[in-house]
Amino acid sequence: MKTIIEAIKAQNKNFIHIVFVCTANCCRSPLAEILFEKMLVEKLGSMDALGKKKLFIDSAATNISGLKISENSMKVLIQEEAVSPERCMAHQGKRLDEIDDADLVLVMAEEHLKRIQANFPQFASISYRLDDFVKADSGITGDDISDPIGGSYEAYQIMKNIVKNDLQLLQKEMEDVGII
Repeated sequence: MKTIIEAIKAQNKNFIHIVFVCTANCCRSPLAEILFEKMLVEKLGSMDALGKKKLFIDSAATNISGLKISENSMKVLIQEEAVSPERCMAHQGKRLDEIDDADLVLVMAEEHLKRIQANFPQFASISYRLDDFVKADSGITGDDISDPIGGSYEAYQIMKNIVKNDLQLLQKEMEDVGII
């Protein structure tokens, strides 16, 4: 992971664009987007500081466009991570082909990598399964992050905890290479 993060930094672009991807952009990927944005803002001190670092965090779907964040993803973010309801409600789902530019695409499951290769080849070379990506330096193979859609609140808590652990590893790598 470190070499990929370092390569992104070495490009000296005007910004770094990280996109989290799942099937419908309503449960896992918006949760990852909103939570990672919150983590980075807390680390840097403000949303303005995030903007000055020229980091853009986004999410998208491989299949469906236009969905709002799921009720339980929103509840988990609000109740357990102190995210504002307004931030959650501002999410508007989009498909990956509605993204113009990305430096790193992190998907939730192997099926998303296959869909990207088949339907969004422009992103294939920069796409990785999130859990694999953050564990690569330790030699551990990651797992799919299960879709909790239609499941209990507890299923969303489990998903959020897995995503949060991965995001903490991603944040640490970004710190280690000097992006943040």
